[in-house]
Amino acid sequence: MSSVSELLTKELCEELTRAGISSLPLEACGILVDQGDRGLHSVQLPNRAKDEGHFEMAAKDVARALEGNAWVGSWHSHPGGDSTPSPADREAGWQGGLCLIVGLSSDRKSALCSLWSLKGGAFELLERQEIHPQEATHAPGQPFASST
Repeated sequence: MSSVSELLTKELCEELTRAGISSLPLEACGILVDQGDRGLHSVQLPNRAKDEGHFEMAAKDVARALEGNAWVGSWHSHPGGDSTPSPADREAGWQGGLCLIVGLSSDRKSALCSLWSLKGGAFELLERQEIHPQEATHAPGQPFASST
């Protein structure tokens, strides 16, 4: 796997910001896998939570996404929130894994992607990057998405 300083790429943050925006008002979620020389890759999974403000991934979805990939952590969005782990994130955290949180500001003018490591029950911030959703929601060949 790449060094930690090379994990949180602009492309990965833009991809997860788009996923977070497209999942509103629910949280988007998924896993992070190591693709060797190709670096960290995200796999979006269905959010099985029944209410807003939470995410839940089914074991069968995670197992399917892991086929042939090495798990390194999980990711999810915080609609209208920051990119700091919540108490629920601390309870559900996977020891020794990475946790990437996309905090979508309530006005959708900015998003913070923060990469955390969970060790000994405490999260340690490894890296943080600011993304501007109006830029991140545009993909070549597609119209700009609304940020309202």
